[in-house]
Amino acid sequence: MSAAKCRKLARLAAWDAHKNHFASRRGIWYFDDLDVLVLYNNPYKGFPAQREKELARFRAKLADEGIEELAYATYPSDGYTYALVINAARDREETVAQWMIDLTLESLREMEG
Repeated sequence: MSAAKCRKLARLAAWDAHKNHFASRRGIWYFDDLDVLVLYNNPYKGFPAQREKELARFRAKLADEGIEELAYATYPSDGYTYALVINAARDREETVAQWMIDLTLESLREMEG
């Protein structure tokens, strides 16, 4: 998939996550036709720095595991919601979702202080 298509998918996924999946806060989608995973996050209101730490940790985990980030986008203009397209097939979905859960729990513990 071209870089332009990945960026477009990330932008559309960020929009969709913000508009249609806001209540779920975060999640993961698999796109069969593209064989990629897309993660989205509607973060902690009032804790933007925590989201950035969580995202940095997630990106580090992807790098450690050899999973390529294909695109990243935010929506709306303030960047509240993000979508991250990664080069991972369905067989990695459960593992990647668990990483996301683990990092979210770590972030929540940090916010509780």
